[in-house]
Amino acid sequence: MNPNPPPEFTADTLAAEQRCIVGGILSGIGLSVAVLAALWWSPIGLAPRDMADRLAFALRCDLFILIWLLAMAGKIAMGR
Repeated sequence: MNPNPPPEFTADTLAAEQRCIVGGILSGIGLSVAVLAALWWSPIGLAPRDMADRLAFALRCDLFILIWLLAMAGKIAMGR
Protein backbone atom coordinates (compact mmCIF):
# COMPACT_ATOMS: atom_id res chain seq x y z
CA MET A 1 0.00 0.00 0.00
CA ASN A 2 1.06 3.57 -0.64
CA PRO A 3 1.76 5.40 2.65
CA ASN A 4 1.34 8.78 0.94
CA PRO A 5 -2.01 8.91 -0.84
CA PRO A 6 -2.31 11.48 -3.62
CA PRO A 7 -3.87 14.80 -2.62
CA GLU A 8 -7.54 15.16 -3.30
CA PHE A 9 -8.58 17.80 -5.77
CA THR A 10 -11.18 20.19 -4.51
CA ALA A 11 -12.92 23.02 -6.30
CA ASP A 12 -10.51 25.51 -4.70
CA THR A 13 -7.42 23.55 -5.77
CA LEU A 14 -8.67 23.15 -9.31
CA ALA A 15 -9.65 26.80 -9.55
CA ALA A 16 -6.18 27.86 -8.37
CA GLU A 17 -4.53 25.63 -10.98
CA GLN A 18 -6.83 26.97 -13.67
CA ARG A 19 -5.97 30.56 -12.70
CA CYS A 20 -2.30 29.66 -12.98
CA ILE A 21 -2.83 28.12 -16.42
CA VAL A 22 -4.85 31.11 -17.64
CA GLY A 23 -2.13 33.43 -16.34
CA GLY A 24 0.49 31.48 -18.29
CA ILE A 25 -1.61 31.55 -21.44
CA LEU A 26 -2.17 35.30 -21.16
CA SER A 27 1.51 35.99 -20.51
CA GLY A 28 2.44 33.88 -23.55
CA ILE A 29 -0.04 35.72 -25.73
CA GLY A 30 1.18 39.07 -24.42
CA LEU A 31 4.82 38.19 -25.06
CA SER A 32 4.04 36.92 -28.56
CA VAL A 33 2.07 40.05 -29.44
CA ALA A 34 4.83 42.29 -28.08
CA VAL A 35 7.57 40.52 -30.07
CA LEU A 36 5.52 40.41 -33.27
CA ALA A 37 4.57 44.10 -32.90
CA ALA A 38 8.21 45.03 -32.32
CA LEU A 39 9.23 43.11 -35.44
CA TRP A 40 6.38 44.55 -37.48
CA TRP A 41 7.27 48.18 -36.74
CA SER A 42 11.05 47.79 -36.58
CA PRO A 43 13.24 49.44 -39.21
CA ILE A 44 14.54 46.12 -40.56
CA GLY A 45 13.94 47.13 -44.15
CA LEU A 46 12.44 45.41 -47.13
CA ALA A 47 13.49 42.03 -48.46
CA PRO A 48 16.59 42.00 -50.70
CA ARG A 49 16.20 42.16 -54.46
CA ASP A 50 18.31 39.31 -55.84
CA MET A 51 17.39 35.64 -55.41
CA ALA A 52 20.33 34.51 -53.25
CA ASP A 53 19.80 37.29 -50.74
CA ARG A 54 16.07 36.59 -50.68
CA LEU A 55 16.68 32.92 -49.91
CA ALA A 56 19.15 33.83 -47.16
CA PHE A 57 16.62 36.28 -45.70
CA ALA A 58 13.85 33.65 -45.78
CA LEU A 59 16.09 31.08 -44.08
CA ARG A 60 16.95 33.55 -41.32
CA CYS A 61 13.26 34.22 -40.77
CA ASP A 62 12.50 30.50 -40.70
CA LEU A 63 15.34 29.94 -38.25
CA PHE A 64 13.92 32.63 -35.96
CA ILE A 65 10.48 30.99 -36.07
CA LEU A 66 11.98 27.55 -35.37
CA ILE A 67 13.90 28.88 -32.36
CA TRP A 68 10.75 30.64 -31.14
CA LEU A 69 8.69 27.43 -31.42
CA LEU A 70 11.35 25.38 -29.62
CA ALA A 71 11.54 27.95 -26.83
CA MET A 72 7.77 27.94 -26.37
CA ALA A 73 7.65 24.11 -26.40
CA GLY A 74 10.38 24.11 -23.75
CA LYS A 75 8.41 26.62 -21.68
CA ILE A 76 5.33 24.41 -21.87
CA ALA A 77 7.36 21.32 -20.98
CA MET A 78 8.85 23.08 -17.94
CA GLY A 79 5.35 23.94 -16.76
CA ARG A 80 4.16 20.35 -16.80
